[in-house]
Amino acid sequence: MWNDIELLTNDDTGSGRLNIEARKESGAALYQVDTIVKISSSTTITVSPKLHAFCSSDGCVVVVDQSVLLLDQICQSVLLQLQFDTDVDVVALCQEGQFLMVGERNGNLHLLHVKSRQTLLTNSLMKNPSKGKTYLSLTLEKEAPQSGQA
Repeated sequence: MWNDIELLTNDDTGSGRLNIEARKESGAALYQVDTIVKISSSTTITVSPKLHAFCSSDGCVVVVDQSVLLLDQICQSVLLQLQFDTDVDVVALCQEGQFLMVGERNGNLHLLHVKSRQTLLTNSLMKNPSKGKTYLSLTLEKEAPQSGQA
């Protein structure tokens, strides 16, 4: 279980600059590498983790197997750190980062309120989930007002 999350400050980031000679460019290419989050496990890990992440104007989400980490828009503070029963297949942020939706491999779909850190809804949408991913993607859209309604 990936349950040790450490948000690094500027002094711990190991930030550095690397000059690499470019073959097709004149001069050197400059790259900057920063470490923002360190994720580790308190137990022995025998398989490679399934890692995915995304960043939007609503926040940054990192998923490692059954663990979900939600950071603010500029990756400066941890808003939520969650552990689930099975691997997490999909996550989505909505309403300017107020809500987080999480789809688990076992078929559970969770809706969480970020600020209060409360689970508002958990539904099992799949009775017999497959061995592979249960959810391939999650799309959230704001409902458009119907014409003629105030």
